[in-house]
Order: sequence, then C-alpha cells, then structure tokens
Amino acid sequence: MTAFYDFLTVRRPAPPAMAAALAGLLGVENRYVDVADEDTGQTDERDWDAPVLCTHRSVAGDLAAAWDISVSDAVRTPPTEADAALRLAARLGTTVLYSAREQPPSAYWAAGPDGTVARARVLEGGADGGVDGASGGGVDGASGGGVDGASGGGVDGASGGGVDGASGGGAPGDAYKGADDGPPVLVVDQVEAAMEQLPAARVGVIAEILHQERVETPVADAFAVATDPHGDAPPAGTVNRAREALLLWERLVRRIDTGWPPDGRYPFELYVEDLRTRERLSALAEIAGAERELLVRAVAELDELFRRGTEDDAGALLGSLTRSGSAVAGRGWWWHRRPAKPPWDS
Repeated sequence: MTAFYDFLTVRRPAPPAMAAALAGLLGVENRYVDVADEDTGQTDERDWDAPVLCTHRSVAGDLAAAWDISVSDAVRTPPTEADAALRLAARLGTTVLYSAREQPPSAYWAAGPDGTVARARVLEGGADGGVDGASGGGVDGASGGGVDGASGGGVDGASGGGVDGASGGGAPGDAYKGADDGPPVLVVDQVEAAMEQLPAARVGVIAEILHQERVETPVADAFAVATDPHGDAPPAGTVNRAREALLLWERLVRRIDTGWPPDGRYPFELYVEDLRTRERLSALAEIAGAERELLVRAVAELDELFRRGTEDDAGALLGSLTRSGSAVAGRGWWWHRRPAKPPWDS
C-alpha cells in the first residue's frame, strides 16, 4: 500500500542528507530514494520509478521547508506519519511538523529532535513575518478574562477570524505548496509544550483543539431527542438555545468528572466562559415553555456532577483570577466553587 507523508521542517537539510534519512527511515538503499527541489525545477529530471519520491520546497517564517513524500508498495510496512516525523527529527536534528488529521486546518503536531511531541498551531503570516491580523493576549486572541465582558476567543461572543475564536491569520492549508511572489511565510503561533527550535511560539493549551475533542454528552443528547426529535427547531428558538447551552455545560462537567482529558489541562478563560453558559441555562429555565421541566431536570443532574468534582471556596479562587474580588459572591453558586485540582497554571 502506497504511503504519503507531508512534513514541514524548521531546517532544510541538504538533499543528500534528506535522501539518507529517508532511506534509513524506510529501510531501503539511498539509490532507491529520489529527492527533487521544486524551487529549482529539478522535478522535470527525476527517477519517477524510484520507490521513494521526495519533493521539497522553500517556506519562510518559523519554518524552512515543506516536504511531500510518497512511498510505493515496494517498501514494506512504512511507518506511520507520526513515527516517521519523530524518527526524521532525531536523524536530521530538526523539528518536524505534520498535519493533525480531522482537526482545524491550522492544527499540527510538532516532533522535536529530543523526542518532544506537542500540538502546534501553524498560521500563514504576512510579508513582514507577522501573522496577518493577529491580536495577542489571552487564549486564542481573547482579551480580558474578567467575569463580565470578556471579548475575543472562547465560547459565546467570539470575535475576529480564525478557528473557534482564534484571531489572526488563516490556517496554511495548501498555501505552502508555492506562490508566485516568493515562498509563503508560515508562523508557528502556539505549541502545547516548549520546543527548543520554536522559541517564538507561545506555550499553552490550544483552545480550538479542545473544542474539537469528542466528549460524551448523554444528558444533552437525551434532552435534544425529547424536545426536538426531528431536529427542526428554529435555531434562535428557546429549545435550540437551551440544547446548545446544556451541551456546553455538560462538556465541562464531563471533563471535570473524567480528570480533564486528554492531558489534564484546560484554559482558565474557557472555564470562565463555561460558567457564563451555566448562567444562560438559569435564564433559559425561566422562559422555557413546555420543555422547562425537562431542562430543569437535566441541569440538576449535571449540577450534581459539577458539585462532586469541585469544592466550595466562597469564590476566592475565581474572584482572584478574574480580579473581581468579592463581586463573585453575588453571582450564582457555581462561581463560588473551584475544581478540586485546577487544570490551568495559576
């Protein structure tokens, strides 16, 4: 079965080094690896019958090269893309990035020469090397972070472009495959673990990845079936708004109950947005019609799970982190509790 790899690398090794690394990775002799530089037009004079074909081209910014690799059936059991990236990184001494499949187009994995593997966000930058339209601060461009009036990323009220509230340049997609006005500028905007060769990247949880993570929501699903069995409720109607808010609240509650998967981390800014969602549920329960009893029961079930995974501290932690002090005491009881083990860096 033919295998394909698409890599981005921080460094651009010489073609002989590329060929030797790929040969060692795939268990073939160097002569069976054909490496061609697309920038110089070498692709017109290559051995198209070689079992391993590698085409590389220049990119700019935080990265130096894009690789397209195809491996024919003549090579038995080629490694997975993740394993290949990690082994190439070690062989060549360069960080290797590859796309996180079935995730937002800006989502990548980065494999470092020291064996570190972390999620990364790669954006297309401008001519000056900066991310087009990016705004900094907070999680994914979020500003503020107080109890009220936060703007930017996160659930509800997200502003700006990007993926799930991330502001700034678009994901690279296929942009790195060439441009008439020079190599594309790619910026590694954020990584989830420090990478020695990506010192400019922010380190922290990438929020849009959490939005994409599958979380079981049986309570919200049951509410949806009971109140909108045909899925045709008006988008702006009370039933649909209640379903969406219940879904978001349950996603938080299930994360707490299962120890904050996948890696025990969750941004504080998103946690605050989830607490605001709980406030919306209270407001919706007041105006809901025939579905009110179903909504109240569903919220009560999830609230019990939330209480079980949190501790009452009279709002001390949230009051401190949101810089709202004792004002938190006047809000709903869920603001008065803290996770037993907060999943963010305090």
